[in-house]
Amino acid sequence: MWLDVHRSPEQIKEAADYIVLQLPNRARPDLYYWYYGSLSLRQVGGPAWESWSGALKQVVPSLQLSDGSWAADTKWGGYGGKVYSTAMAVLCLESFYRYQ
Repeated sequence: MWLDVHRSPEQIKEAADYIVLQLPNRARPDLYYWYYGSLSLRQVGGPAWESWSGALKQVVPSLQLSDGSWAADTKWGGYGGKVYSTAMAVLCLESFYRYQ
């Protein structure tokens, strides 16, 4: 798919199905995983992307703070603080508009 590495449709489906096992949810915010899952599944499309994007559209905006940022209390947020969390959240949301 990327880097001119060709994968069979079966391999791509298996990878997409694995990513979708951990849909974005408020209980375990992992913006890093969500970002790379979004990049991958946006390329794959189909039911995997529909499930993922539906969850992402609900969860990411619901975690936004009143000042427009995202809190650092995410899986990797402790390392980069609100700046990291906000940047990753925005990149997740940007995935809807990439590759159009």
